[in-house]
Amino acid sequence: MLRQVLKLVLLLLALCQSSAKFKISNVLTHNQEEKVFSAIDKIPKVLSPLVQATPNDFSCFTCKAFINTVIFFLDNDLQRITNRNVLNLVCSSVTIYNGVACKGLIDYFSEVGFDNLFAGPLSANSICQNYFTSCTKTLSPSPQNSINKFTNSILADKPKALENDTFVDDLYKSVAGKTRQTFKVLHISDLHLDFKYTLGADSTCQRIICCRADDMTSDNSRKAGLYGEYQCDSPEKLLRSMADYINSVVKPDLIIWTGDSVPHDEDRGQSFSDKKQYLDWVNNFLQSNFSTTPFYPVLGNHDYTLSNQEDFNSPDPIYDYVGNKWAAWLDTQALIKFKAKGYYKMNLKFKNGTIDTHTYVIALNTQACYIANFKLFTQRKDPGGLLAWLNTTLHQMETNQERAIIIGHVPPNQFDCTYSWSIRYKAITDRFQHIIRFSMFAHNHEELNNLARSVTKNLPVGVHFITGSITPYDSLLPSFRVYEVDDNLIIPLKARTYNIDINAASPVWREDHEMANYFSMTDLSPASYEKLADTIKTNWPLAVKYSQTKSQKAPFKWITYCDAACRLQMYCEIRNSVYYEEQECQGFAIGDQLFTKLDFFYNPWYD
Repeated sequence: MLRQVLKLVLLLLALCQSSAKFKISNVLTHNQEEKVFSAIDKIPKVLSPLVQATPNDFSCFTCKAFINTVIFFLDNDLQRITNRNVLNLVCSSVTIYNGVACKGLIDYFSEVGFDNLFAGPLSANSICQNYFTSCTKTLSPSPQNSINKFTNSILADKPKALENDTFVDDLYKSVAGKTRQTFKVLHISDLHLDFKYTLGADSTCQRIICCRADDMTSDNSRKAGLYGEYQCDSPEKLLRSMADYINSVVKPDLIIWTGDSVPHDEDRGQSFSDKKQYLDWVNNFLQSNFSTTPFYPVLGNHDYTLSNQEDFNSPDPIYDYVGNKWAAWLDTQALIKFKAKGYYKMNLKFKNGTIDTHTYVIALNTQACYIANFKLFTQRKDPGGLLAWLNTTLHQMETNQERAIIIGHVPPNQFDCTYSWSIRYKAITDRFQHIIRFSMFAHNHEELNNLARSVTKNLPVGVHFITGSITPYDSLLPSFRVYEVDDNLIIPLKARTYNIDINAASPVWREDHEMANYFSMTDLSPASYEKLADTIKTNWPLAVKYSQTKSQKAPFKWITYCDAACRLQMYCEIRNSVYYEEQECQGFAIGDQLFTKLDFFYNPWYD
């Protein structure tokens, strides 16, 4: 137990920053991890009576009394000071960040992390029920039983017409070779505006983000440029150039905006007041530049009152604050639901004023699955009631013969979307594959494509399109995607990516590629993406090409060869919408993965 707790502490160092591209390997290499924990294992076994106990050694009362006594010594005000100092030492020793950045991150996140850790999975109630069974187990059944129960319930009334799991593929076949009327959907995300971006500042530093006036340089090769740098968030000039280009060239019919507008500034003690200034500016900027274009917004993990954190027991103050500004975009019912829960549905509206009364945009609140939301330690059954609401909503739409476009911030296939949530979401995307025509996510900062699969037959039933970020952080060219969507069937026929080379002599936005043409795909159907994945698995030049589109050909992520392991990783990433299944696809034993060793912090849900 102690070893697992300390592993979690190191995991939190990665998750606190929570830019999805920040991997565990950036915190500890395997050898470093083993060295740290071999030392930990030498600590005298002060908890050996607990570790070696059997269910008969304790009554429920005695177990709770003992665990609460242990918790008192592990989690008190004085001990928290020590814990923070230890975390700071570990962070500054094994990450690229300096002591100031590490201390800032730990000070920002540690209290909410410790509070929920000891109120949830490390509480006496949880430990005595789930690990020593000294108390009657009322919190949860086994993880797999809980998942099977949910999945079977969702799929119990799956229509017979969907048994082949080819509904969306069949839609694409029905329009093959035909001229179709389309509308344009612009998807922007992860703007991460930084007011303090300073031209000429050092673009390489040991803080979370660089290019600030407190870190200047005389090295011309490291000086921050006009449109941004790879370890920095977005200057205003980048956003203004984006808006000008969209208005003059793209001219979308509607805009999807999936959050993360504030800088990665938690290590500098980012306050709610700071965030409100950024959100005010970005909202005003978008409304003034796209005043006649319908918007469908959601928040990103960095946008919350305290970054990454949402307590689903009561609405986060950010909902009311931005909701008042989003009243220009959201209808009455959508706004009420958003202010209460952070999610909503609303009819598809177009710039020309028309409304598709049979199609809805469904905006998810992916804080319900976000692993760096430490509130989930204590809220482990359908946080926010999101999946129950989604199931009910899609059933109603099925009855009314309506269609849906799903949007959200964190993609379900990412390592930082909890397994307990993503595996259940998979069942919903299978059951309602005929309603959900396609989905749009972001968060990772890279451009990705990911398949929703059926539970029983393991066939591709839908596509999650994941757009790149406007911010160039971390080592990416700023980009956005535009979809040309069939006006009748609500399926994307084209997926165009636009980017800007921030280090060019004269940076300009441009169209970089159209997905189907660039990869010689028949169309953008699930079957075509499955075929793309199959080809990438055996074709290293195609894998290199796909890798380059992920970062928009940014130089620091440029590769010229992709070996078998590299190709397998891309193949599995495209094919799977659940992170554990992606790892199994690559041949990794899930039980040996760090995340699964820490499953007890998040999984299973309490039933």
